[in-house]
Amino acid sequence: SPNGTTLATAVDDGNGGSKITVSLSNGSQRQRLADSPTPVTALTWSSNDRIVYTDGTSINSVDRARNMKTLYSVSGGGTITALDPGGAYAYVAPQSGNGGSLVNIAAGTTQVLHGSVADVAFSGDGSTVAWADESTSKVRLFTEAVGQDAPAAVSLFDPSATIGHIALDRRGDEAAFLMTDSANSTRLVVVQLPSGIPLAVGPADNATALVLAPGGDQLAYISSNANGAVVQQAAVPGATRTHSGTQSPAAASSTLRAFVDAQVSGDFATLAALSASGVDAASSTPSNLSRAYVISTYLTSQGVVSASVELIVDPSADHGAPRVASETLSLTRASTGGGYVVGNIVTTPLVDESSGPHVVQVRSTTDAGVTTLQVSFDSDLNPASVAGAISVQSSQGTLLESTAAYDPGSRTVTVTVAQAASGALTVNISTVLADVNGQPLTTTFETTVGTTA
Repeated sequence: SPNGTTLATAVDDGNGGSKITVSLSNGSQRQRLADSPTPVTALTWSSNDRIVYTDGTSINSVDRARNMKTLYSVSGGGTITALDPGGAYAYVAPQSGNGGSLVNIAAGTTQVLHGSVADVAFSGDGSTVAWADESTSKVRLFTEAVGQDAPAAVSLFDPSATIGHIALDRRGDEAAFLMTDSANSTRLVVVQLPSGIPLAVGPADNATALVLAPGGDQLAYISSNANGAVVQQAAVPGATRTHSGTQSPAAASSTLRAFVDAQVSGDFATLAALSASGVDAASSTPSNLSRAYVISTYLTSQGVVSASVELIVDPSADHGAPRVASETLSLTRASTGGGYVVGNIVTTPLVDESSGPHVVQVRSTTDAGVTTLQVSFDSDLNPASVAGAISVQSSQGTLLESTAAYDPGSRTVTVTVAQAASGALTVNISTVLADVNGQPLTTTFETTVGTTA
């Protein structure tokens, strides 16, 4: 469970189905919650009280009070093979060919992951999805922020090889997979994301079930040999790092994703359920939303998660230009259940989207005293305009020395701050930034990331 106190399991009931049980994390005080007439193939927690599970054809939930609900059923073929770790999204593998679907469980909407078949993985915080594109003879690795439909190809050191058994770390900063070259030789590989820079390459050892530690510095997998199957664990040499600062809780990330998805789908009942008393999210949500981006989040010392969101209405017959609204959300602990609710929401009016590049996400990590910011855009940038456009300030307003490198393949600028002070950082992007067509950023962009001291 998100608070680490409870273990959920699905086990064979001996009659062709599964029984779902919960216990304390040490295995004691076991309690049977639900029975599935068909085998459960995956399960996860959506809160400390609610479990989401699938048998491959439907997605269901059960809470600690044994209330059960069917959340989604596959129509038209395909098999549900993965759930994200917050129970907000699922992956449906295609019945034949390639091009499976990412499913927004609450909204019931789907989004095709181009070329995907079976090798799909979510990051531990549920914010990133990665998959192998098998639509061509050269299998490629793609990643994207969940629900944003903005895939980025990862450059691999052997582009002619095939990959499989993909796993991501907690924040989607690293991927592990098996790589088989043209000579049919298989290696176990760990790379940085989104750059694809190899951190470790080693023998495959008949490996399956790859798992990366939350910080990406350890890899575990099952290895088969003549004596049977054993669990192997190894350090990732290029990722001997320790994350400083407190990460946004997975329960808060799950609530944030579900809330924004409900805004886009116009699901006012879900908005109310995810909001604190007195918060009227429905009246703050613009009508006819097409999509939304979670730009950035940061965690305060009081445990409040603040998020910056961009809400978008695509062009229509009545209005020929896309329109956007900026939104700031604050998520606080719910009074019961241990989850999070939206405690405050401020939304600007819709305006026509400006020309030029737009920021779609800002992510931050701090490893061994070095802070890395990844700023993703919705269009190709003029690389010469990048370095002079981006600056970083400490929470006290001090300008910090930083470097910026642009990756055109993923439309991402990686900003490195070698001596970042503890606490939240403010990222500023000036109108010097321009896209490849010479269109500048129309207004200065600013957002806060990281954690407050």
